[in-house]
Amino acid sequence: MDLANSLTSMPSWVLFIILLIIGVLATEFGFWAGHRKVKNGINEPTAPIGTAVSAILALLAFMLGFTFSITSSRFADRKGLVISQANAIGAGYLRAGLLPEKQKTTVRKLFSEYTDLLLKLPESNNVEALLDRRDAIHLLLWEQALSLEEQDIPPAMKSLFITSVNEIISLAEERKTVALVFRIPDALWEALLFLNVISMFAYGYQKGISGSRRTFEIPILTITYAVVIVLIADMDSTSFRRFKVSQEPLRSLQKMIRKGPR
Repeated sequence: MDLANSLTSMPSWVLFIILLIIGVLATEFGFWAGHRKVKNGINEPTAPIGTAVSAILALLAFMLGFTFSITSSRFADRKGLVISQANAIGAGYLRAGLLPEKQKTTVRKLFSEYTDLLLKLPESNNVEALLDRRDAIHLLLWEQALSLEEQDIPPAMKSLFITSVNEIISLAEERKTVALVFRIPDALWEALLFLNVISMFAYGYQKGISGSRRTFEIPILTITYAVVIVLIADMDSTSFRRFKVSQEPLRSLQKMIRKGPR
């Protein structure tokens, strides 16, 4: 079972409700277990239990912070790659002006289509088809770069264009990997969810032992942790539900290409 994919593809509100229900049930079960011990005359000192519960909750908070750090770092990488990609395509488009007329026209048309395609990717329901076309454009650009060997132009011009094509292809693969491949592993999700359940159970158990059932605290604590887990799942999602990277650098590039020479 692909736990990461199941959690991140689930609607946010559904995941939140599931986590809330599980958290409340774990807390209630813990309270029932602790309260039953007290009713059976088994008295445990509350101080050691309170210390253990605090340690468990702190560990859960640490795991949440660690996991959130991973996803936020990946989100920052995605933003940086959009800027780098827009700059590389823009440089390639401008350097195409140094090419012979035949290659220049073909290459600039490819760059125009390529930019439009990249802007469609984040909102598309048919990502695979767009990625296939992206790869086809990479090959077409490389064919144009290879055709320069037959042209009598300065080596420096050839080198500049070939470098641009290489950089564009490399950045495209890097962005695809960061956006669609790098995910929080299932083992980390399993540990996070297990710790969440154990923490809620331990908190409920402590309340049951002490005999102080505070109904207001139980849902508040559960809601707090559920919200953070949902945010992590949203940020880790390949569909980018809430955390969407601005495509403004590519939109600016698109405007430049449409206004520029063909």
